Parts: sequence; structure tokens; C-alpha cells
Amino acid sequence: MELAKDEELLYQNTFVKHRKIMGTLFLSSKRLVWKASDNEELQLCSYYPEIKMQKISPDTSSKVQLQLQLHNGNTFNFHFANSDGAKTERDQAKDFIQQLLIKSRKKPSKELEEKSRLLKENPELYQLYKDLVVGNIITAEEFWANRSVSRESLHKIASFDITTVCKIIFAMGQECD
Repeated sequence: MELAKDEELLYQNTFVKHRKIMGTLFLSSKRLVWKASDNEELQLCSYYPEIKMQKISPDTSSKVQLQLQLHNGNTFNFHFANSDGAKTERDQAKDFIQQLLIKSRKKPSKELEEKSRLLKENPELYQLYKDLVVGNIITAEEFWANRSVSRESLHKIASFDITTVCKIIFAMGQECD
């Protein structure tokens, strides 16, 4: 995982499955990243302010799991698969995430709330967000990049149909990796 200059790696676990695919879970000072072990392109990334809450599987469950629920309604389920210390590792990750969630919530983001509200109110914009961001074509930052995040401009973006938004993105020279 490549870190930004102002980002620090706090936790790493190479025995974490997502959708039955083995991978590595990274927790940095700014975001959570999961990368598949056998496919460098398959990954998840979520910044802590995007995470609404986390849940863990009960101790009686056969799988040691951590579920993250995002503000946009998506969920990520992680299965800690190291037979020797799965519960301890899951609890360590949960504690790190909890501390980082608290830290990130100390700075309430009106911008994030506005974006979330716009996505909830506009199904076409939400679908575009899911297709591009959740589909790992572009990051959330890239999705909102080159757009002034004032209320007026966000409302203007939300009023476009999906075809118009796609035309705007490509006209602005957005590149998808």
C-alpha cells in the first residue's frame, strides 16, 4: 500500500478475507485499505469519516468477522482467517478503527454531510457514485474533484441526469485507471 506523505501505517494483517478472497488489511492514520493477495487491482479503500459504524461477530460464531457500515449505505465484511489468533487480530483492528473513527469525528464535515445528503436525494448521482467509486474505477476524492463543493455547485451536479454527469466528467479530463 502506498502512503501519502502525511499518512502513517498503523496496522497490517495478511490473513483477512473479503468476499471469500484472501488479502491484506491495512489501517493507516487516514484510511482503511484491503488488497487482494493474488490481484493487485482488487482493493477497497475507505477514509474514516466515510465509516458510520462497525460491528463484530459474536464469540459463538464460527467465523471471526468485522463489518463496516458506511454513511452511503454500503457495507464491507472482513473475515479474519488466521486460525491461531483471528479473534485477537480482529479485536486489535476493531480497536484501532474505533480510535480513528473518534479522531475523525472530532472534525465534523459539513461537506461530507452535504455530499451524503445529495447522494441520498438523487438516485442517478448515487448510482454513478456506486459505479465509479464503489466499483473502484475512481476514488471518492476524484469523483468530487474539479467541482467546487459549495451548496450551489453540489445542487447543480445533483440536478444533472447520469448521461450529463458522465459527459462532464470526461470533458473535464478525468482519467480512470
